[in-house]
Amino acid sequence: MSTCRRNGLQPAMMVSSGVPIPRGFWLVMLVFILALIGGCVTTTDEKPKRLVEPKGSVESKSEASVPPQKGEEVADAPVRMIAEARNLVEKNRLDAAMLLYRRIVKEFGQTDQANEARFRLGEVLMLQGQTGQALPFLIDAASKPNQPYAWESLSLVGDIQEQRGDVEGAWSSWIRVAYSSSAQAMVTWKKFLKSYMQNGNVENTQRMFQMLPSGQLSSDQTGVALTTVDQVETERLKQLHAIQPPQSPFTPLFALILGDRQYQEGGSQGAMDYWKSAHGNDLASLEAQRRLAPADDQPGLTMGLLLPLSGDYATIGKNLLKAIKKGLRDYPDTKIILRVADSHGKAEEARSAMEQFRLDGVGAVIGPVFQEEAKAAAEVAARYNIPIVTLNPRDGIVPPGSSVFQNAFRPEAEGQFMAKFAVEEKKFRRIAVLAPDTEYGHLLTQTFSDAVRQSGGTIVRVTFFPTGTSDFSPWIKALVNADPKDIQARTNAAGSDGPLDPVEAVSVGSGASLRPWSDFDALFLPANAQEVRLIAPQAAFFKLRQPQVTFLGTSLWNKPELFREGADFIKGAFFCDSDDVARNRFSESFYQVWKDTPSALDMLAYDSVALVAQALRVERMSGRPWYSVLKGGQRIYGAAGVVYFDAGGQSRRDLYVYKIEADGPKKMEAMPFQEQISQTPVLDGSFQPVDERGLGAGAGREMPAGQPSGISPPPGALGPSFF
Repeated sequence: MSTCRRNGLQPAMMVSSGVPIPRGFWLVMLVFILALIGGCVTTTDEKPKRLVEPKGSVESKSEASVPPQKGEEVADAPVRMIAEARNLVEKNRLDAAMLLYRRIVKEFGQTDQANEARFRLGEVLMLQGQTGQALPFLIDAASKPNQPYAWESLSLVGDIQEQRGDVEGAWSSWIRVAYSSSAQAMVTWKKFLKSYMQNGNVENTQRMFQMLPSGQLSSDQTGVALTTVDQVETERLKQLHAIQPPQSPFTPLFALILGDRQYQEGGSQGAMDYWKSAHGNDLASLEAQRRLAPADDQPGLTMGLLLPLSGDYATIGKNLLKAIKKGLRDYPDTKIILRVADSHGKAEEARSAMEQFRLDGVGAVIGPVFQEEAKAAAEVAARYNIPIVTLNPRDGIVPPGSSVFQNAFRPEAEGQFMAKFAVEEKKFRRIAVLAPDTEYGHLLTQTFSDAVRQSGGTIVRVTFFPTGTSDFSPWIKALVNADPKDIQARTNAAGSDGPLDPVEAVSVGSGASLRPWSDFDALFLPANAQEVRLIAPQAAFFKLRQPQVTFLGTSLWNKPELFREGADFIKGAFFCDSDDVARNRFSESFYQVWKDTPSALDMLAYDSVALVAQALRVERMSGRPWYSVLKGGQRIYGAAGVVYFDAGGQSRRDLYVYKIEADGPKKMEAMPFQEQISQTPVLDGSFQPVDERGLGAGAGREMPAGQPSGISPPPGALGPSFF
């Protein structure tokens, strides 16, 4: 059958209604009809003519890339076209992909693939910032709940609503997804919780309560909520707790977390008051009751501690023991019995202690700290399948597929994080690096540079300065390709105003054109705060200053001396660090208990206990063995924010970008590529001790009695955990 007839386009006779028709009209019509029929009729043996489109036409390329396959069933065509469109997206050919998605929607409108195409169109348009165009496709896809990607589309509709200021509309969309059977349910539930924690007030809380289905939260919802809500500051959580209407499912949840906070800070009576107010039969209420009266008959876990409690590192070991005891105190409902052994900081002592732990039936071990003793202990643990959490970051400690976990602050992750932020978030394409000539500096430079290239950026230039440098001008000159004659010419031409800008230095002296000061958009400075404070004003002399060139740093920047008065040259710069809310909270609660400030290593020890204790809680609530919970990536809100173990046994922590403003650093929203980084193996790296004992910033520091703890040592600070 002809194409025209399949589409209902059949020639019709024209009947005159008494109007005179010229004699030549029928001849013209006959020619027209024959031409029309000739253009519509095809045979099965006839090959379609090749259409010649203008070179570079995106539409012609996408159309030509999906010709009908010989013998292909109609139902197979949209499947193949979806696969082709996905391939185009992977190649970053978004315009071609969108054309193909639109064609799928138009030609196969009621199929599952068409609904996926609507969702994908909305996704790509949102990626390009065209939310107005994305919304109709997403709403259309969401209106078909029995087809794939309907719930994912509704979740994105909620994202757009929140972006437009319709917070309650976003809550309504997200709650519908969260209470569905979709795989997106818990992800979207977390979106809703984070938005409500930020935007909830007296008026909209009542309306939000009406949106929630009646009844208590499920175990999965409570589990996600415990981790998400635990990231909220205490005062804000108290406000939200106070405005909950009667029978709100959030009341027991808030009471449980507030009680835990009070208990961690030493307020036992206040904690009990909160726990007692958590009435109900939901999971949060039951957990509050367990805090009040831990079951005596619950199985206990015997945990071995392998720490350097004597010798040169005795102070470090005793501080770690304090952090571990605080961890046990903060989880009163878990039954953990300690067995402490002294490793003396030596491999043979650690190996002997592990053998004794095995004979004593120890079920888990935390420690040791230093590389050789950690490796020796890990070998014994792997041989007898004893779960062990070491506190050293070196590679080669965790045998693949073993029971060994490695809890450490790994600065390589910071290099990857800042690279992705620079290229994917800020769209910087050309970046230079100025780093210390140390193992740390080379490690961060390598990790950052590799990640920049993987994200599509370019490393223009790298230079290293020696430790102890105060005059950085030779290395800054190397970055900007400045030679002495060039600098002198600029200075002479500018007079007392300093060197010329690139646009000013068109010709000087003999008429020779001066080169631009820099050919990059950003400068990565994995240096410490003291070095950055010296580098910034010296770099400004060579026209490397905000905002023309953006400075990027790591957690080593996060020191008060960098932000005090006179730091104008770094305003607008960015650095990364862990969650300041978590660090401050932990430091304050640690100080309440021990009248001391925790080091970065103390945070690791605390988190190690907290991870095991939380896994024991999950075992109690779900029946899953605590070890599989730990191995499965159970997240907790620890001393420095969210922490968990990946499939390889490495600890991972969420990082944040901080922007330096006039009144200090301000934390930005979590970056969307966090999960990508957590799945990327970090590079091998070595660290040298900062001094002969290996004590760096944050190790063994003391706080005067009566002083508030303030910001704790940045996790990236060099110290004994890094060698």
